[in-house]
Amino acid sequence: MYREAEAAAKLAIQKGGNPDPSEAPMVLGQALTAEGKYDEAIVAFGQVTGGGSVTPRIARLWADYARIKKRR
Repeated sequence: MYREAEAAAKLAIQKGGNPDPSEAPMVLGQALTAEGKYDEAIVAFGQVTGGGSVTPRIARLWADYARIKKRR
């Protein structure tokens, strides 16, 4: 259901208004990573803002994971 998650996250980003602005780009990046769309996932993780104090670190770790998967 990664395609559906990707579409829902893109729609949420487009509509805006989410109380946690980090949620939709994070879900989008995770779905794109699972689909093997690593370059797009890295971009999505770079757009993660807000969230808690550890959110930027989590986004960086996911982006690093996508970079590793891309090299394989």
